[in-house]
Amino acid sequence: MKIISFSCECDNTTNRLDVRFTGICDNSCPFCVEKNGREPQKHVSSEELAKKTIDVSPEVVGILGGEPLLYPKRVLEYVKLIRSHVPKIYITTSLPFTILSHLSDVREIIDLVDGFNVSLLADDYETHNDVLRAKSRHNRFSLLKQLTDYSPEKFRACINLYKGGVDDRYKLINMFDIATKCGIKNIKINEIQWDDKGYISYEKIMGMKKMPPAYATGCYSELPDGDYLKETYPNFNIKLHRSCWKTSKAVEPSFLDILKDIIRIFRPIKRKPFRVLYEDGLLSNGWLNKTNQDK
Repeated sequence: MKIISFSCECDNTTNRLDVRFTGICDNSCPFCVEKNGREPQKHVSSEELAKKTIDVSPEVVGILGGEPLLYPKRVLEYVKLIRSHVPKIYITTSLPFTILSHLSDVREIIDLVDGFNVSLLADDYETHNDVLRAKSRHNRFSLLKQLTDYSPEKFRACINLYKGGVDDRYKLINMFDIATKCGIKNIKINEIQWDDKGYISYEKIMGMKKMPPAYATGCYSELPDGDYLKETYPNFNIKLHRSCWKTSKAVEPSFLDILKDIIRIFRPIKRKPFRVLYEDGLLSNGWLNKTNQDK
């Protein structure tokens, strides 16, 4: 293992475009990174979003929100227009109620994209809706099973560790059982960022020895050798995304973290473009917030 990794998920090592397809969401998650983000804007056409996407030639497009699948027909139009121009396309969703009345459109989206990331927060659907502060109380696990029965290999379960949801070892193991029943073998375990009150440490709930600092050694990694989940689910592709001291005050900076920042003064990272395309057609270098939302 490298003592210090000079690149991590935050370093823009891929020419990536995040598309906020809408600022509207049917949930109100307390930890949402967009709660202080740019206000929802008027939607331009899928054609205009596609043209701006193709013009910047990204290697990867991530379709996000808000909740993009509140508008499945528009998402499908957009994906069809960019598919031949973009090597990798991923969509992130919490499975809104609109999928139920647009199953054929959503299945076509599944066919076209490279990955379907589903945010999961609890091991029973009622608690899951509670943590989401969901306006619609439908059974998202049942809906997930309906979709994965169609094409399980496209799906990745993004299990978010959060106080009141998946906040102990047994609930996390239950999430793997849910994934297994849905035929999902791609798992991403996320330590929540930007919400110190809800932060849950993976190493603590799994009773592990202290792991190397996330910032210094890379926040996005495979599970370490000997990890219970890695040993129990050997055929799963499991990734761990940990919070670091720059994304959570609940994490203390280590000596290696500080050393990495000092070294970077003399050895700066060569970053690739990271852009965000908003639903009104605004293209920005990174995510905007309420104070700089028109830049």
